[in-house]
Amino acid sequence: MAILQVGRTWAQKPPYGTSINRAHPLVQGMVGMWLLNEAAGNHAFNALGRQDMSVGFQSATSLPTWVAGPAQFNNGVKFVSSVTDQAVNCGVSPDFDCDSSGKTCTMEVWFYYNSTSAGAEKTLFAKAFGTSNSSPAMALAVIDNSPTNIRIRPVFLGLNQNNSAELFTNNALTHFACVFTNSGTTGSASVYVNGIFHNTISGAISGSMTGSALTIGGQQRTGSVVQESPDATIYKATIWNRVLSAAEIFACYANPWAMMQPPRRFAFTSAAAASSYFPFPPVITSFKRPVLSQD
Repeated sequence: MAILQVGRTWAQKPPYGTSINRAHPLVQGMVGMWLLNEAAGNHAFNALGRQDMSVGFQSATSLPTWVAGPAQFNNGVKFVSSVTDQAVNCGVSPDFDCDSSGKTCTMEVWFYYNSTSAGAEKTLFAKAFGTSNSSPAMALAVIDNSPTNIRIRPVFLGLNQNNSAELFTNNALTHFACVFTNSGTTGSASVYVNGIFHNTISGAISGSMTGSALTIGGQQRTGSVVQESPDATIYKATIWNRVLSAAEIFACYANPWAMMQPPRRFAFTSAAAASSYFPFPPVITSFKRPVLSQD
Protein backbone atom coordinates (compact mmCIF):
# COMPACT_ATOMS: atom_id res chain seq x y z
CA MET A 1 0.00 0.00 0.00
CA ALA A 2 1.50 3.37 -1.04
CA ILE A 3 1.25 6.20 1.48
CA LEU A 4 1.01 9.74 0.17
CA GLN A 5 3.24 12.27 1.97
CA VAL A 6 1.85 15.79 1.98
CA GLY A 7 4.63 18.39 2.21
CA ARG A 8 5.28 21.00 4.87
CA THR A 9 5.16 24.19 2.81
CA TRP A 10 2.17 26.34 1.92
CA ALA A 11 1.65 26.50 -1.84
CA GLN A 12 -1.31 28.82 -1.27
CA LYS A 13 -2.53 31.27 1.34
CA PRO A 14 -3.00 29.32 4.60
CA PRO A 15 -6.63 28.83 5.63
CA TYR A 16 -8.23 30.93 8.34
CA GLY A 17 -7.08 29.80 11.78
CA THR A 18 -3.51 28.89 10.79
CA SER A 19 -1.04 29.94 13.51
CA ILE A 20 1.89 32.24 12.94
CA ASN A 21 5.40 30.89 13.54
CA ARG A 22 6.64 33.31 16.18
CA ALA A 23 10.16 31.91 15.96
CA HIS A 24 10.51 32.90 12.31
CA PRO A 25 12.94 35.83 11.71
CA LEU A 26 10.33 37.73 9.68
CA VAL A 27 8.03 37.85 12.71
CA GLN A 28 10.61 39.91 14.64
CA GLY A 29 9.20 43.41 15.04
CA MET A 30 5.93 42.48 13.31
CA VAL A 31 2.98 44.29 14.90
CA GLY A 32 0.23 43.37 12.46
CA MET A 33 -0.47 40.98 9.60
CA TRP A 34 -3.85 40.64 7.95
CA LEU A 35 -4.03 37.63 5.62
CA LEU A 36 -7.60 38.46 4.58
CA ASN A 37 -8.39 34.76 4.43
CA GLU A 38 -11.71 34.91 6.30
CA ALA A 39 -13.58 34.77 2.93
CA ALA A 40 -16.82 36.08 4.49
CA GLY A 41 -18.20 38.32 7.21
CA ASN A 42 -17.20 41.84 8.26
CA HIS A 43 -14.02 41.20 10.25
CA ALA A 44 -10.43 40.75 9.16
CA PHE A 45 -8.30 39.41 11.98
CA ASN A 46 -4.71 40.16 12.84
CA ALA A 47 -2.73 36.92 12.44
CA LEU A 48 -0.75 37.85 15.56
CA GLY A 49 -3.91 37.26 17.58
CA ARG A 50 -4.29 40.81 18.92
CA GLN A 51 -7.97 41.58 19.20
CA ASP A 52 -7.34 45.34 19.47
CA MET A 53 -6.07 45.16 15.87
CA SER A 54 -8.98 43.12 14.53
CA VAL A 55 -11.70 45.75 14.67
CA GLY A 56 -13.38 44.88 11.37
CA PHE A 57 -14.65 46.73 8.34
CA GLN A 58 -15.13 50.46 8.66
CA SER A 59 -18.82 50.53 7.79
CA ALA A 60 -21.54 47.90 7.96
CA THR A 61 -23.32 49.56 5.04
CA SER A 62 -20.35 50.04 2.66
CA LEU A 63 -18.72 46.65 2.81
CA PRO A 64 -16.10 45.69 0.25
CA THR A 65 -16.49 42.28 -1.37
CA TRP A 66 -14.78 39.01 -0.54
CA VAL A 67 -13.55 37.53 -3.81
CA ALA A 68 -11.51 34.58 -5.05
CA GLY A 69 -7.92 35.28 -5.93
CA PRO A 70 -5.14 33.90 -8.10
CA ALA A 71 -3.86 30.44 -7.27
CA GLN A 72 -1.35 31.44 -4.61
CA PHE A 73 -3.70 33.75 -2.74
CA ASN A 74 -7.10 31.98 -2.68
CA ASN A 75 -9.16 34.99 -1.61
CA GLY A 76 -9.02 38.68 -0.78
CA VAL A 77 -11.06 41.85 -0.37
CA LYS A 78 -12.14 43.86 -3.41
CA PHE A 79 -12.52 47.64 -3.07
CA VAL A 80 -14.24 50.09 -5.42
CA SER A 81 -13.10 53.72 -5.57
CA SER A 82 -16.60 55.08 -6.20
CA VAL A 83 -17.86 53.86 -2.80
CA THR A 84 -17.12 55.95 0.32
CA ASP A 85 -16.20 54.33 3.63
CA GLN A 86 -14.85 51.06 2.25
CA ALA A 87 -11.90 49.95 4.38
CA VAL A 88 -10.65 47.37 6.83
CA ASN A 89 -10.14 49.17 10.14
CA CYS A 90 -7.09 47.66 11.83
CA GLY A 91 -7.50 49.63 15.04
CA VAL A 92 -5.55 52.33 16.87
CA SER A 93 -2.22 51.40 18.44
CA PRO A 94 1.04 53.24 19.21
CA ASP A 95 2.76 50.21 17.67
CA PHE A 96 1.65 51.55 14.28
CA ASP A 97 3.05 55.06 14.84
CA CYS A 98 6.27 56.30 13.25
CA ASP A 99 6.04 59.97 14.16
CA SER A 100 8.99 60.58 16.51
CA SER A 101 12.72 60.70 15.99
CA GLY A 102 14.40 57.32 15.82
CA LYS A 103 11.27 55.38 14.91
CA THR A 104 11.17 53.10 11.89
CA CYS A 105 8.47 51.14 10.14
CA THR A 106 8.09 48.73 7.23
CA MET A 107 4.79 48.15 5.45
CA GLU A 108 3.90 45.70 2.69
CA VAL A 109 0.78 44.96 0.69
CA TRP A 110 -0.14 42.37 -1.95
CA PHE A 111 -2.78 43.66 -4.36
CA TYR A 112 -4.32 43.29 -7.81
CA TYR A 113 -5.15 46.66 -9.34
CA ASN A 114 -8.05 46.98 -11.77
CA SER A 115 -8.23 50.58 -12.95
CA THR A 116 -10.89 51.52 -15.47
CA SER A 117 -10.52 55.33 -15.38
CA ALA A 118 -8.31 58.05 -13.93
CA GLY A 119 -8.90 58.78 -10.28
CA ALA A 120 -5.82 60.47 -8.74
CA GLU A 121 -4.47 59.09 -5.44
CA LYS A 122 -5.81 55.78 -4.17
CA THR A 123 -4.78 54.28 -0.84
CA LEU A 124 -3.87 50.63 -0.28
CA PHE A 125 -2.59 50.64 3.34
CA ALA A 126 -2.46 53.77 5.48
CA LYS A 127 -2.02 55.41 8.88
CA ALA A 128 -3.82 58.74 9.19
CA PHE A 129 -2.63 61.92 10.86
CA GLY A 130 -3.71 62.22 14.49
CA THR A 131 -5.32 65.64 14.00
CA SER A 132 -5.71 66.63 10.35
CA ASN A 133 -7.08 63.81 8.21
CA SER A 134 -6.92 65.54 4.84
CA SER A 135 -4.26 63.08 3.68
CA PRO A 136 -2.57 59.98 5.10
CA ALA A 137 0.40 60.39 7.42
CA MET A 138 2.06 57.16 6.30
CA ALA A 139 0.78 55.12 3.38
CA LEU A 140 1.31 52.76 0.53
CA ALA A 141 -0.70 54.42 -2.22
CA VAL A 142 -0.94 54.65 -5.98
CA ILE A 143 -1.43 57.52 -8.42
CA ASP A 144 -4.05 56.38 -10.91
CA ASN A 145 -3.62 58.76 -13.86
CA SER A 146 -5.14 56.31 -16.33
CA PRO A 147 -5.35 52.52 -16.78
CA THR A 148 -2.00 52.65 -18.62
CA ASN A 149 -0.34 55.13 -16.24
CA ILE A 150 -0.57 53.87 -12.65
CA ARG A 151 2.33 54.55 -10.30
CA ILE A 152 3.41 53.52 -6.82
CA ARG A 153 3.30 56.36 -4.29
CA PRO A 154 4.81 56.23 -0.79
CA VAL A 155 3.55 58.87 1.68
CA PHE A 156 5.28 59.80 4.94
CA LEU A 157 4.41 62.83 7.13
CA GLY A 158 4.15 65.24 4.22
CA LEU A 159 6.84 63.53 2.18
CA ASN A 160 5.52 61.86 -0.95
CA GLN A 161 6.45 60.82 -4.43
CA ASN A 162 4.28 61.32 -7.47
CA ASN A 163 4.86 60.69 -11.12
CA SER A 164 8.53 59.79 -10.81
CA ALA A 165 7.54 56.71 -8.84
CA GLU A 166 7.49 53.17 -10.18
CA LEU A 167 5.06 52.49 -12.99
CA PHE A 168 3.35 49.12 -12.55
CA THR A 169 1.05 46.97 -14.63
CA ASN A 170 -2.71 47.25 -14.37
CA ASN A 171 -4.62 43.96 -13.95
CA ALA A 172 -1.61 42.24 -12.42
CA LEU A 173 -0.70 40.94 -8.98
CA THR A 174 1.79 43.32 -7.34
CA HIS A 175 3.84 43.36 -4.14
CA PHE A 176 4.58 46.87 -2.77
CA ALA A 177 6.75 47.41 0.31
CA CYS A 178 8.21 50.53 1.85
CA VAL A 179 10.67 51.20 4.68
CA PHE A 180 10.00 54.44 6.59
CA THR A 181 12.67 56.08 8.76
CA ASN A 182 12.04 59.07 11.07
CA SER A 183 15.14 61.15 11.91
CA GLY A 184 13.29 63.96 13.64
CA THR A 185 12.72 66.82 11.19
CA THR A 186 13.66 64.69 8.19
CA GLY A 187 12.56 61.29 7.05
CA SER A 188 12.92 58.79 4.24
CA ALA A 189 10.89 56.18 2.41
CA SER A 190 12.56 53.34 0.52
CA VAL A 191 10.37 51.71 -2.11
CA TYR A 192 10.37 48.07 -3.24
CA VAL A 193 8.18 46.68 -6.02
CA ASN A 194 7.87 42.92 -6.50
CA GLY A 195 10.80 42.32 -4.18
CA ILE A 196 13.19 44.68 -5.99
CA PHE A 197 14.48 47.98 -4.56
CA HIS A 198 13.31 50.93 -6.64
CA ASN A 199 14.44 54.14 -4.95
CA THR A 200 14.53 56.19 -1.72
CA ILE A 201 12.93 59.59 -1.25
CA SER A 202 13.88 61.86 1.65
CA GLY A 203 13.09 65.33 2.95
CA ALA A 204 11.40 67.36 5.66
CA ILE A 205 8.61 65.68 7.66
CA SER A 206 6.19 66.83 10.35
CA GLY A 207 3.00 65.77 12.08
CA SER A 208 1.60 63.21 14.47
CA MET A 209 -0.12 59.87 13.89
CA THR A 210 -1.23 59.42 17.50
CA GLY A 211 -4.84 58.37 17.92
CA SER A 212 -5.62 57.55 14.30
CA ALA A 213 -6.53 54.19 12.82
CA LEU A 214 -4.52 52.01 10.49
CA THR A 215 -6.67 51.10 7.49
CA ILE A 216 -6.51 48.71 4.55
CA GLY A 217 -8.22 49.82 1.35
CA GLY A 218 -8.67 53.53 2.08
CA GLN A 219 -7.53 56.39 4.29
CA GLN A 220 -9.24 57.90 7.30
CA ARG A 221 -10.35 61.43 6.58
CA THR A 222 -12.46 63.95 8.50
CA GLY A 223 -14.18 62.25 11.42
CA SER A 224 -14.60 58.54 10.83
CA VAL A 225 -15.12 58.69 7.06
CA VAL A 226 -12.73 56.67 4.89
CA GLN A 227 -12.03 57.83 1.35
CA GLU A 228 -9.63 57.20 -1.54
CA SER A 229 -10.35 53.48 -1.75
CA PRO A 230 -8.57 51.83 -4.68
CA ASP A 231 -10.03 49.90 -7.58
CA ALA A 232 -8.14 46.87 -6.36
CA THR A 233 -8.32 43.56 -4.59
CA ILE A 234 -6.01 43.36 -1.57
CA TYR A 235 -4.76 39.94 -0.46
CA LYS A 236 -2.38 40.63 2.41
CA ALA A 237 -1.09 43.59 4.46
CA THR A 238 1.70 43.58 7.05
CA ILE A 239 3.39 46.18 9.25
CA TRP A 240 6.62 45.97 11.29
CA ASN A 241 8.03 48.58 13.69
CA ARG A 242 11.56 48.01 12.40
CA VAL A 243 13.57 48.26 9.19
CA LEU A 244 13.41 45.17 7.00
CA SER A 245 16.51 44.58 4.92
CA ALA A 246 16.37 44.24 1.14
CA ALA A 247 16.90 40.49 1.55
CA GLU A 248 13.99 40.24 4.02
CA ILE A 249 11.67 42.16 1.72
CA PHE A 250 12.59 39.91 -1.17
CA ALA A 251 11.88 36.91 1.08
CA CYS A 252 8.39 38.32 1.81
CA TYR A 253 7.83 38.60 -1.94
CA ALA A 254 9.25 35.17 -2.79
CA ASN A 255 7.25 33.34 -0.10
CA PRO A 256 4.38 35.36 1.39
CA TRP A 257 3.53 32.57 3.86
CA ALA A 258 7.04 31.79 5.15
CA MET A 259 6.22 33.09 8.64
CA MET A 260 3.16 30.86 9.08
CA GLN A 261 3.25 27.51 10.84
CA PRO A 262 3.79 24.83 8.18
CA PRO A 263 0.96 22.43 7.43
CA ARG A 264 0.96 19.17 9.33
CA ARG A 265 2.31 16.08 7.62
CA PHE A 266 -0.36 13.52 6.83
CA ALA A 267 -0.32 10.08 5.25
CA PHE A 268 -2.99 9.05 2.78
CA THR A 269 -3.43 5.97 0.65
CA SER A 270 -4.17 7.99 -2.50
CA ALA A 271 -4.01 11.48 -3.97
CA ALA A 272 -7.82 11.49 -4.14
CA ALA A 273 -8.05 10.96 -0.39
CA ALA A 274 -5.68 13.85 0.25
CA SER A 275 -7.56 16.16 -2.11
CA SER A 276 -10.85 15.43 -0.37
CA TYR A 277 -9.34 16.23 3.04
CA PHE A 278 -7.62 19.54 2.29
CA PRO A 279 -9.42 22.72 1.17
CA PHE A 280 -6.32 23.55 -0.93
CA PRO A 281 -4.29 21.43 -3.36
CA PRO A 282 -1.72 19.46 -1.35
CA VAL A 283 1.99 19.64 -2.11
CA ILE A 284 2.99 16.06 -2.83
CA THR A 285 6.60 15.51 -1.91
CA SER A 286 6.91 11.73 -2.20
CA PHE A 287 5.26 8.35 -2.12
CA LYS A 288 6.55 5.98 0.53
CA ARG A 289 5.73 2.39 1.21
CA PRO A 290 5.20 1.40 4.82
CA VAL A 291 8.00 -0.51 6.46
CA LEU A 292 6.73 -3.70 8.07
CA SER A 293 8.48 -4.74 11.22
CA GLN A 294 9.53 -8.35 11.55
CA ASP A 295 9.45 -10.13 14.85
